[in-house]
Amino acid sequence: AARVIAQLATKSDKNFRAYGKMLAIVALSRLKEKNRILVEALRAALDALAASRAVEFSEVTPAIIEAATAKVPGSRTIALQWCSRLIRQCSAQDLRPALRELKLMLAQTTADAAADVREAALECVALLQVQCGTNAVSSLIEGLEKSKLDKIQKIVADESKELRAKPASPAQQVSSAQ
Repeated sequence: AARVIAQLATKSDKNFRAYGKMLAIVALSRLKEKNRILVEALRAALDALAASRAVEFSEVTPAIIEAATAKVPGSRTIALQWCSRLIRQCSAQDLRPALRELKLMLAQTTADAAADVREAALECVALLQVQCGTNAVSSLIEGLEKSKLDKIQKIVADESKELRAKPASPAQQVSSAQ
């Protein structure tokens, strides 16, 4: 079923957006499964939902937080990686309503015992810093160790380079021309 969702999300039109939230919430809740094949199919379905922009960040924030704080380290990692992917696609305006809830979850996951979870959480923090500004995540960054701060700064620098390298969208070109 997860593979079918992935195929539908990649090949369907805008009508699929009506089901994106529901499917993302179910997929995130099932990441705790022990069946590796199912988890990989769920990951592919989540990635397809993100790529097709079939979900709004604010609609799935509670499900992301629940999956990112689950007992299974693999599900925490996948949820945080998917969160990073969604953050890249969102504007600061889309992210700000969920920022308070995200900060609590990220404060917990940046101190996780599993290295993959910590790395994914640090990536989320860095991307939030890029999208929303340093002030928005200053409370998260203040208490971090120097090695974690260095990783965040590296990710921020890489993302900033990518943003500058991307050509401006037609809407951005029109607004800059005015």
